[in-house]
Amino acid sequence: MEAPTVESLKLSGDDALRASDYEAALEIYTHALDESPGDPRILSNRSLAAFKLGFFEKAVSDADNRCHLIPALRTYKEGLTACPGAQGLAAATRLALDEAPCTWFAAYWSKLVDAAQQPHPMSSRDGKLLKLVPKQHRFCQAELQDLVNGFLISNTWWLEEAKNLIWNAWTEKRTPGRAELAFFRAAAYLQATNAEQAQRDSLVALSYGPKEPISGNSTWAAALIIYSSTLELKGENVPALLHAARAAEIDPDAGATTLAIEAVDRLLRRVPEHYADAIRSGGVERLHTVLKMEKERDLPPFLKPKPKYYYYYEWMRKRIEARHPQLPAPVMDKLLTMDANELDLLLQYPVAIDGTVHALEQVLESKGEEGLATWTVPLLSWQQKKDIEEIEQQRQGQQLVLEQGGEEPNKVLKLMGKGSESGGSSVKSISEEDDEDANTSSSDVGDVDGSRLTSLD
Repeated sequence: MEAPTVESLKLSGDDALRASDYEAALEIYTHALDESPGDPRILSNRSLAAFKLGFFEKAVSDADNRCHLIPALRTYKEGLTACPGAQGLAAATRLALDEAPCTWFAAYWSKLVDAAQQPHPMSSRDGKLLKLVPKQHRFCQAELQDLVNGFLISNTWWLEEAKNLIWNAWTEKRTPGRAELAFFRAAAYLQATNAEQAQRDSLVALSYGPKEPISGNSTWAAALIIYSSTLELKGENVPALLHAARAAEIDPDAGATTLAIEAVDRLLRRVPEHYADAIRSGGVERLHTVLKMEKERDLPPFLKPKPKYYYYYEWMRKRIEARHPQLPAPVMDKLLTMDANELDLLLQYPVAIDGTVHALEQVLESKGEEGLATWTVPLLSWQQKKDIEEIEQQRQGQQLVLEQGGEEPNKVLKLMGKGSESGGSSVKSISEEDDEDANTSSSDVGDVDGSRLTSLD
C-alpha cells in the first residue's frame, strides 16, 4: 500500500479540523510534519488545532519560528474572529506578534493605509477611508512601507504601539479603522518631513481616537506625540509643548511617557520663559489657561467673549449715565446689582432714580464701599409709585403750559387727565413745585440706614 504523501496528510488534517475533530487533526499534522519539517501551512494549522485543544504552549511553539510565523498570525486572526473572547488564543496571538519582524508590521500597516487612500468609487475626490493626498505628495504602497518601517525602527516604543493596535483590533473582532490608519499615514509623512500632511492626518487620528468622556480631550498618547512632533517640525514650539506635556500626563507608566518627557524637555528650552514657567508650575492646565487668555486678549473687540448679561448691563449703564453722568463706581455697581424690573421702574421716573442715587451716595460717604455693598436698597411701594406718577404728570403739565404759550391750566390738566369738569383744579407754580422737590430730596428720601424712604420705601 502506497504511503500517504505530505499533501494528502495535510488535506486529511484540514478535513478533521473543519469537522472539529481537533485531536485527529493534531495527530495528522504532526505526522505530516515528520515527513516535511517546517512546512508553514501545516505548522500554522497544527497551531490552531493545538489552541482548540487548549495546548497553548505547543501552539505558541509552532508559531515561534519566523519562517512560518506569518501564516500562523493569519491563522490566529481567523481564530480570534471565530472565537472572540478566547483568552488563551488572545495571549498566544500577542506572543506571536512579539516575535514578528518590524518589516511585517510595516507591510501590514502600509497595505491598509494604501487601500484606505484609494479613490472612492462614488467620488474621485475622496478616498475610501482617508482623504486623498495631493498627487504630487502621494506615496505608493512600497514608499509607504519604507517610510513606516523607518518610523518603527526609530524607537522601540513605536513598534510596541504598532503591535498593540493590531492586537486590540483583532481581539475586538474588527479591522483597524480610520484613527489607526490616519496615525500611520501621519507617521509616514512625518518620516518624510512633510509636516503639513502629517499634521492633517494626526488631527484625524486624534479626532477618531479614544477621548475622555466629559472634556473630550484625547487619551491617545502616541497620537498626541505625533501631532506635537509635526508642530515642532513647523516651528510652532508652544502648542507642540502643550500636546507633548498632555501626552506625558496621560499615563506616567506607559512607554510613550519617555518620548513625551524627552519632547517636553527639548521644547522647554525653545519657548519663552513664561510658557516654560506655566508648565513647571501648573502643568498642562496652567499653560492652556495662559494661551487662552492671550488669545482672548489679542482678539478684536467685537470677537472678544462677553460676560453673562453684558448687553443688559451696558444698556442700563447708559440709561443711568444719561441722568447721572458722574456717578462713583461703587454707586453704579450697586444700581446694576438691583433687580432688573425694580431698576427699570426707577429709571422711568427721574424723581425716583434721583432719590435712590442720593441715598446711595449718602451710604457710600458714611459707611464706605463695604457698607454700601451690604446695604439693601429700599423698593418702591405701590402708593409711592402712584405719588411719583402724579408728580411727574404735574411736571409734564406745567411744561406743556409753557410750550402752549401759557394756556389755561384747566385745559392743560384735562389734556393730562388731571383736570376736573368744574374747573376747580389748579396747577402749582414751577417755583412751588421746585420747593416741594427740594423738600422731598432733603427729607423724604430717607436716612442713610435705610430704615425709611418716604418716596422709595
